[in-house]
Amino acid sequence: MAPTKKKQKTKQVSLQQSMLKTSDHTDSRASLNKLYKNKRILLKAKELYRGGKIPVGEEKHLFQYHVHEVNEDCKSFTLKFDRVYIIEDTNKFKSYPVTSPGEDLLDEYRMCLFEEDHELYNVYLGRKKKEENDRKDEEMRRRTEAAAADGSFKNLSDIEQLLLHMEMNKDYFKKSKLWDAGRTVISRKLKGYERMQRIFEISGKADVVTPEGTTEKKYTRDEDMVKRVLAVIAAISSNVPLSVLSDTNFRNYTASLDPRHKPPHNLEVNRIIEVMMDYVMLEWTKMVEERRAVLRRGFVSGAIDFWTDSVRRESFGVFIMEMLAEKFRLKDGRTLFMSKETAERVKDKLMSLNSILDNLEFPACFERCKQPKTIAFVSDWMNVIVEVVAMIFSDFNQVTADGAGNAVGSVLEFEAQSREERSNDIGVEVCISHQNERAGGYASGVLHILPNLSTRN
Repeated sequence: MAPTKKKQKTKQVSLQQSMLKTSDHTDSRASLNKLYKNKRILLKAKELYRGGKIPVGEEKHLFQYHVHEVNEDCKSFTLKFDRVYIIEDTNKFKSYPVTSPGEDLLDEYRMCLFEEDHELYNVYLGRKKKEENDRKDEEMRRRTEAAAADGSFKNLSDIEQLLLHMEMNKDYFKKSKLWDAGRTVISRKLKGYERMQRIFEISGKADVVTPEGTTEKKYTRDEDMVKRVLAVIAAISSNVPLSVLSDTNFRNYTASLDPRHKPPHNLEVNRIIEVMMDYVMLEWTKMVEERRAVLRRGFVSGAIDFWTDSVRRESFGVFIMEMLAEKFRLKDGRTLFMSKETAERVKDKLMSLNSILDNLEFPACFERCKQPKTIAFVSDWMNVIVEVVAMIFSDFNQVTADGAGNAVGSVLEFEAQSREERSNDIGVEVCISHQNERAGGYASGVLHILPNLSTRN
């Protein structure tokens, strides 16, 4: 049997090598110029002054250049100085004057060094942009605090009062008059009105024909918002994917019931959920304030848990708070947790103002964790959540954690940080589960924090 020849691997040829092999050298240079021209790099002082003495004070300077042109050998660049530099480990670019003509040009810069120097430029440019974004966030935070101190917006109820004075038929989200111009074209049957009418039908902005045969305009965004919110609530409470709202068959079904209604699109669904979450957070704050006025302290239990999704390889964390709260029955048969203030405001929709006490589990935070779950990170994370939901440490009676050493340490750290604001009798519990064996038996049982020994007899 004849020996078979071993298949040779084909060598991957880079873009630069393929262009150098072309017969027309001018075309190769033109292609490289199109690829690299005007791209920026940072050159270190020790590389720029190679073979010479670095001026005093410029040892850590990074000088900004850009590719002026590709040289005829197609292996090197001619760089032009942007008269800008930045010091290592800083975020601010500064101007650098050039006194001699021609001093801003640098010949014979090797192409093989470009990727590393260009990446260095991107790193420092990213730091500069991050600093600018942080500055803008700080400015926005100061404005928000100033508005709160001035009494412009104290809470969401003030925003609700503003919404009551908005015109119902005015589209506050309108960005241009293109749709109005299109309606004019259709009404006057100008040239191209049939195509414009088809565009309106596809976009969902066309007038609809009711079962009675009359033509009516679709609801405005403000008029239709109540039904869109109800659609999102129905999808969430039914545990069906939110994508059902954008399904063609579902939209055809809703159109058959009310042609003037348009279900929310994906981005609008996300925004509606965000607003609903804000209102839920506000309602939880009101209920906590009412329970605090009666029970004073120690009426909330907290639990934290972290886990890793083995498929997505991402970590998630949850902080659940639990307390006894008042539940009211609505006329449609539903029972909802709500504060007495809210119940008084919607009393016309309630069976009565008599409430029942039930256990309320509130997921104060559920998010993806991008940092290692160290004791310091988890305890700080818990403190931030407590601050966000407008609670105080004396509201807690106990905190539980599912985990081993880090979980125990995180809750202990949280307890130590909050000890001055409440009594020292908080209970720290750790779930046993499969973590017990891994923790060497130290993850079972209940660990009670003893009072300060200096106060004991």
